[in-house]
Amino acid sequence: MKDPRVLLLEAAGPESGAIARTAPAAGYQVHAATDRATHSAYGADLRRLLSGCLLVDFSRPDRALKDIVGYARRIGADAVLTANEYLTPLLAQVCAELGLPGNDSVRATTARDKAAMSEAFALHGVTAPRTRVLGSEDELRLLRAAGEIALPCVIKPADGAGSAGVTVVTDPDRAAGAWWAAARSPRGMYGLPPDPRVLVQDYVEGTEYSVESITQHGTTTHLCVTRKTVTPGAHRVEVGHSLPVDLSPGTERVVHREVERAIAAVGIRNGASHTEVIIGGDGRCSVIEIGARLGAGHIGVLLWHALGIDPWTALLDTALGRPARLTPAHRVYASVRFLTSPRTGRLAAVTGLPQEGPGVPAVHLRTAVGQTVGPAQANRRRLGHFIVTGPDPAAVEHQAEQILARITVVVDPDRAPITRRARKETQPTQPVHSEPSTPHIRREDPPAIAPGEFDALFHGEARTGGFSRVARTVDPALPPEAEPFSFLCADLLHHIVAELALEEGEVLADLGCGRGGPGLWLARAAHADLVGVDFSPVAVAQARQRANTYAMKGTAHFVVNDLTTTGLPRASVSAALSIDALQYADDRAAAAQEARRILRPGGRLVVTGWHPLRPGDPRLPERHRHSDWPAVLHAAGFTAVHCHARPAWTDTYQNIYRVALQLGDPGPDTALAGLQSEARRRLPTAHLLRRVAVTAVSG
Repeated sequence: MKDPRVLLLEAAGPESGAIARTAPAAGYQVHAATDRATHSAYGADLRRLLSGCLLVDFSRPDRALKDIVGYARRIGADAVLTANEYLTPLLAQVCAELGLPGNDSVRATTARDKAAMSEAFALHGVTAPRTRVLGSEDELRLLRAAGEIALPCVIKPADGAGSAGVTVVTDPDRAAGAWWAAARSPRGMYGLPPDPRVLVQDYVEGTEYSVESITQHGTTTHLCVTRKTVTPGAHRVEVGHSLPVDLSPGTERVVHREVERAIAAVGIRNGASHTEVIIGGDGRCSVIEIGARLGAGHIGVLLWHALGIDPWTALLDTALGRPARLTPAHRVYASVRFLTSPRTGRLAAVTGLPQEGPGVPAVHLRTAVGQTVGPAQANRRRLGHFIVTGPDPAAVEHQAEQILARITVVVDPDRAPITRRARKETQPTQPVHSEPSTPHIRREDPPAIAPGEFDALFHGEARTGGFSRVARTVDPALPPEAEPFSFLCADLLHHIVAELALEEGEVLADLGCGRGGPGLWLARAAHADLVGVDFSPVAVAQARQRANTYAMKGTAHFVVNDLTTTGLPRASVSAALSIDALQYADDRAAAAQEARRILRPGGRLVVTGWHPLRPGDPRLPERHRHSDWPAVLHAAGFTAVHCHARPAWTDTYQNIYRVALQLGDPGPDTALAGLQSEARRRLPTAHLLRRVAVTAVSG
């Protein structure tokens, strides 16, 4: 009896490579079909696994189909499969020609092309966001003029993958740019004919998940639900996956029903599926898209660690027409975190990576030092990952966030040669992770807003919530209970969580706490105590009331004091933060020294604020012209000072101003009126600033 022979359409990539390793271990012969360019990059280990390889031109689908079917017949292939999303339509055709288990060859394209997918969803009653398919920017202009596009919306390419070219649009003036980003995004692989169309979808609020399933002969088994952690802002990139997620029985039934409709709509009959869904606060499930493949981003590895399900063997069994073993062998929790670059430049170092061992089974850096990197606007720009496992989901997530907080990605800016002519005009870009330098420290001008004006703004915000309403409009992912009175987004909030690395029972100081929202949210999430300091008695009174709402009466305390003289005992707090507040201190150096005084040795401080893109720029307000928070903190005696900047943070800052102005007449909403007044003054120069978060350690 001959060994089963498997033909794998593309053996490169993490998921394909796992199948190529699993098959020989089970006694199967493995052959691959790929193109010449990709084959040239196959490593020696992968080549040794293969019993044969067909070089094919995927850019000519009809010819590729004929060549692959002919090769499969020559080797006597018992199964043909792929883990490559771009090759799933071709796979369905090959299996149909050979009479092997596969998906519906007529509908296979609908699981790859999102324009066709939206039509299939509508025909089969799948709950999904309303989708418009556009062939030109003129069509977008007509829809905007007719008021047919509601904001926020999502603009993305019809045949993209991995979040490439996808933009969440909250500003109508950015719709055209988002359309061009989608239309010009890299399309497909292997030179496959692209679909040039662009999709405009309604934005769906809720929590993002994916459902991993395997279907055999039309019967589907759902392996698990995966929680997706994505970046906020305009570009939503997956930076974490965690599984299995336990949904309520009722919600799980709704999700499985919608996923099974989607599977049927795109004709998946034999193989894996990865369905991305959003579950709203009301339990409504919307299917965003589906792929006829196992989830990427190491979801297969998480399945093995968390549930003991071998997805690679299951895929081989399905392709061979054998019953797949899909019952969990055990049940723990697994989570992956991806590393991303804070800026564009050359990767100089990645420090603080954990060691592989119990509870951390995988650590991998895929990007070599010296390579050019940039902020992740698509999944392919992630730098590496680590995996954490354990029996308790909360403990695993906490450990993952702590590990992430200890990792530093150091990026040096790309510096092109500067000619004599350009030298006077060119300002060198400063590294995000700064080293100690001779600080430019000066006593700043008095605050632009007097304490009495702050009191009036806090009174207005308590009555109408104008500022927090604008902030949630700009970033729907921002926890509503945080109710910030600052330029905060969800991504920055979660960055602060990771940087502070608070543990249960520790004490957090919120310097310039305002109405207390972010500090209360952070302390409650970590089961820590909180002490807030602000110069506004109105804000402090409101914060004390809100502590009761957070069920933190007795563990949260607020005092009226100046940031340079907080009145707190020396070395009395474990961690401290100041969100957009230290800029208003009469003496920034003294405020930084006071923060160090109240911190215990080794305590962490996070300060958010702004840096000028060009120091000394006379167009900026005086308090921003020379802002250099790392220099201020170094001079105060802090160590391990790191400055982080992400485009999404700056986008949020600018968009809060834009949205506030778009709301028009504020009426009696004094908080909104104050924000609009500030927006009119600051928005014209907002592009000259970069939003930063600086972390430092008390020596």
